[in-house]
Amino acid sequence: MNLISASDRDIIVRMDETLIVRDVFSGTTRKMTAPPLISFMSGKYLVDKEKNLHVVDGPVLRNASKLNRNIFCLVEHEGTAYVADRFGDVYRIENEGCKYVLGTLSYLTGMAIYNGRILLSDKYGRIRISEMNGRILDYRFGCDSIESLECVNGLLISISNKNMVLYDEECFPRCTFKLPEGIRVMKTITKGKNELVVICLNSYFLFKIEKNSIGLVSHVKESIVDGACIGDLFYKVLPDLTVVDCQGRIFYE
Repeated sequence: MNLISASDRDIIVRMDETLIVRDVFSGTTRKMTAPPLISFMSGKYLVDKEKNLHVVDGPVLRNASKLNRNIFCLVEHEGTAYVADRFGDVYRIENEGCKYVLGTLSYLTGMAIYNGRILLSDKYGRIRISEMNGRILDYRFGCDSIESLECVNGLLISISNKNMVLYDEECFPRCTFKLPEGIRVMKTITKGKNELVVICLNSYFLFKIEKNSIGLVSHVKESIVDGACIGDLFYKVLPDLTVVDCQGRIFYE
């Protein structure tokens, strides 16, 4: 993972020491020197080995903040980035710095901002619900270790290696989709208005998320090592690090 990401218009691909940034609407491509040893990519943001958070800002790569720890999750909310590390701390990125928002004592697995609240999942299957200032409001308890939290079309989904759970407005389970046995979830990506891509070890799924249902659209038995979506466009990184779109067209040569 950490080979490709997508912002509003751009697909960003790391190729050795270069970032390839392509505007998928205009077709224009620009190149930037990549920081050494990128440890995290999400949207227009990336983190280097020195825990510097960078942002792709038009034609340049700008330093946005110095982080205390490496992060595994970033969520943008109302134009502001929130980042979380595995040890349970959440920070808000502002004024080229990071402001502490909240922390837990659990190993975090996911973060989402849903209905104006920060939701954190952990390896014990719990979801902690907090106000945007960090004050704890409630917990939800499940059975499976959650791998990811996603908001799709205003709906909250948790993904584990066994189940996908759709929640109601108060974060109580509304319905569940059971995944095939032996699945190992690697990454989840929102696609278009109401779809979710779930990349697994040797395959990937596409689901349609509606208010009362999780519908399986397709299950493709193909190994991919990373992926990103802009709107309805899905870009895949193949095991040989070739990047192709959903029609198999090569992204960049």
